[in-house]
Amino acid sequence: MGKSLNLAAALAVCASLSASGASAQTANSFAPADTIMQTVSASEVAAMMAQIGVKTQLVSVDSLAEPILLAETQSGARFLFYFFGCAVPAQSAECASTVVSTGLPMPGVPFDALNDFNGEANVTVAVSVPGEQLIMFGRNILIAGGHSKDLFQATVYLFLTDVSSFAQKNAGVTSVAFAKKRVEGSKISGRIEAAPEIRPFGVSDLSPIVAAAIENTGEVSFSVQDPRRP
Repeated sequence: MGKSLNLAAALAVCASLSASGASAQTANSFAPADTIMQTVSASEVAAMMAQIGVKTQLVSVDSLAEPILLAETQSGARFLFYFFGCAVPAQSAECASTVVSTGLPMPGVPFDALNDFNGEANVTVAVSVPGEQLIMFGRNILIAGGHSKDLFQATVYLFLTDVSSFAQKNAGVTSVAFAKKRVEGSKISGRIEAAPEIRPFGVSDLSPIVAAAIENTGEVSFSVQDPRRP
């Protein structure tokens, strides 16, 4: 794509101010208005993902008011977008924020590896979810207040780069079989209840993440076209 990141636009404006002097000081707009989002819709995210070679599909989940946007790289790596604060929940439209997320089936990863990753990652946080036997990766992208489309694409690109780096570094960790059958009860189940599991990034239903993690066990790559390159 031909557009550049906001930083490049800002530097260009600064250079123009230096060259033109005081007469140019009214040029205080760093990006065209149509590139700045005040809200985000699944359809907009789908269009931005198509520009970096990612296929998407909007899918309804019974437990969620807003449909999620499933995404897949050209080599089959799966990730997705949850939407929050939507004016039109049924279409995941005009939303205040979105969480881009994915999962990898790596329950054997030590906490030191997670801590190292979280200290070094560009934009991503990794969380162990023992109940689902996976590592969940996420990034909350807040749109309310103004967010550029260029920055959105760059954030997703860096998110996928982070996940790819983690997968490569921890490739020797044994995956799990994802047996989803649960034990329904025990001798004390009528008197003692387990504490509710905390859901990372405010996500209330992790089943789409589990499904993505299952697909990510194969020979897949999170590599996508760099949006900063034409």
